[in-house]
Amino acid sequence: MRNVGLPTAAARALCGCRDAVKRAQAQLDTFQQGAPPYPNTLFKGKGIVIMAGGLTYFVPAWINIHMLRKTGAPQIQH
Repeated sequence: MRNVGLPTAAARALCGCRDAVKRAQAQLDTFQQGAPPYPNTLFKGKGIVIMAGGLTYFVPAWINIHMLRKTGAPQIQH
């Protein structure tokens, strides 16, 4: 990598980040190759999934569901 006016430590950190991204991409590729195929019969249609648990996420999830109901979402399951 060419140092474009960055301090040496910053230039080294950027190189490290790029290497980490390459390693993560390689790990993702390996995982995807070994993952089983998605079961096409598991879900049908369109939908929104909200993952929320505990007190930290309860209020935002409740607001989200309330707004979906207010806009006329056809079906809300929990």
